[in-house]
Amino acid sequence: MEDLGTYDLFNACPGNPWLPLRPPDDQHSGHMSGGPQRPPIEIPQRWFNKRFVDLQPSSRPFTSQTTLMPGREHEISRDALAGSLRKQLPDVTLPSTGFLNRCIRMFSTQLWHIIPIVHLPTFRPAQTNPLLLLSICSLSALAEGSPDALYHAERLFTAINKAILISSQPSEVVSIEQTLPILQAAAIGQTYALLSGKTTDLMLSQLYHGPLGFGILALEKLMLQSRATELSMSPSLDPEQDWSKWIQLQTVIRLRNAIQIHNGEISAILHAPSTFRSDPVNVQTAAPDALFLAKTPAEWTAASSRNVSVPLPVPFSLCAVIEGFIAAVGHARATPFAEVGLQTTQALLAMLCTWFDDSIQLLTSDSANKLSVLMLCHSCYIHMLCDMDLFERACGRDGAQAASTEEKQTIRDWASTADARRAACHAFYIQLLLERFRLSDVPGMHVARSSWHAGLLLAVYSSYAPITANAELWKLEDTFSEFNSVRKAKYYTEQEWTSATCDITPERCSAASFAMAAILRRLGPWRNAATYADTLGHVIDLLERDEPLT
Repeated sequence: MEDLGTYDLFNACPGNPWLPLRPPDDQHSGHMSGGPQRPPIEIPQRWFNKRFVDLQPSSRPFTSQTTLMPGREHEISRDALAGSLRKQLPDVTLPSTGFLNRCIRMFSTQLWHIIPIVHLPTFRPAQTNPLLLLSICSLSALAEGSPDALYHAERLFTAINKAILISSQPSEVVSIEQTLPILQAAAIGQTYALLSGKTTDLMLSQLYHGPLGFGILALEKLMLQSRATELSMSPSLDPEQDWSKWIQLQTVIRLRNAIQIHNGEISAILHAPSTFRSDPVNVQTAAPDALFLAKTPAEWTAASSRNVSVPLPVPFSLCAVIEGFIAAVGHARATPFAEVGLQTTQALLAMLCTWFDDSIQLLTSDSANKLSVLMLCHSCYIHMLCDMDLFERACGRDGAQAASTEEKQTIRDWASTADARRAACHAFYIQLLLERFRLSDVPGMHVARSSWHAGLLLAVYSSYAPITANAELWKLEDTFSEFNSVRKAKYYTEQEWTSATCDITPERCSAASFAMAAILRRLGPWRNAATYADTLGHVIDLLERDEPLT
């Protein structure tokens, strides 16, 4: 890990290893240029997903250094126009080597399961593509959470995004070995943007999502062509080469799963049609983690022979399947024909119920990951049963006058339906899962967003549901199959199951939403959880006063 503090993000080829641009004894190798600077204190916004962001003018407006001749002040200067294209990039001298080493260690030991697209056994930091390495460090610095770490995380995240854009040359034919780590770096950067809790990062993730997805599709095409060429030649007898090719293939599959997860999350957060249409029941699943993390070709061969039967999908791929349903709902709701959108959503809900009933054992079988995946499934039901965009507008996301009286009446009518109670039950299940997280657990990408939606649903239901909402006790397990499946899986205790399905009163929903805001505030290392907690707390307070949140 020598010379980690001297790599120039903007003047090096992404395919090259580390390039020492300064002498090792440079006194400033561990600090940003001009000494450590602190970003200005920002006033937090109430809504993380508010799409209308005020653009602040640059504090250093461009001024041309070209002196115009007298009498020609109003003519266009070619030099000035050319200079406007040469926007000065920030000096991103890296943090200390020790800081970067700690970030890499944190990713390998605590964060890998969040975005498992790096093959750890063959991961060599000093020989890894620098953009991938720095992207890993930015995510770890975000998780570390101290003021200094967040300062470095934000600077690295911004610089890496710009470096990827600058280094990308669509007209050039590059190798798989060069392209794959850049796409990995971009995918980890997208994960950072979803978890940072900053509106600007969220908007950037929406912009970069499309190009990243198309880049992965292009890489898949390149790999298929390469594979076809290899098959036309003599078969390989080299286990090392076979293992290397398999690692590349599995990495691309996991990259696709990551894009599918981002696709659903961006759609759910922004309530917008997903960038890519998805077929959730035909998502390609990755090989088991135990096989993917084999350390040698011999270990990989032995593990492969033990997995001759159809392997169970890994939790990361299961999340991709569920996010596919969420993305599909985003497209259905975007149609200008309300009746068609409703029919499509109902068809997707029926498909989800069938898949959930068939997959409940998978969702509850892995003790290390079941909380995260099962929570996402409950959130998917909520997403189909509720119009979360309408709920947010009614709570003042887009301003005090954004929600009309007619829309509020729509919510009031919905709160009296069986779908409302059904959705509230799923929200209570999310609360149960949220309460089981330990202090040392690192939540997945969807956990904070799922908890926010569940808390918002309970808060809205408590305000709009009739006082006698619990007077009619439906047997939900007889009416809706997913509750019967959850009960048979015996993941929840009988008392928890009864509490979640039979005690849906406005008073209890109000208390539960308040409790979820408190848990979100101290949930894991990601900044978006605290942002959602702040918003949920204000929503609860202002709904009680019947005032919109601006």
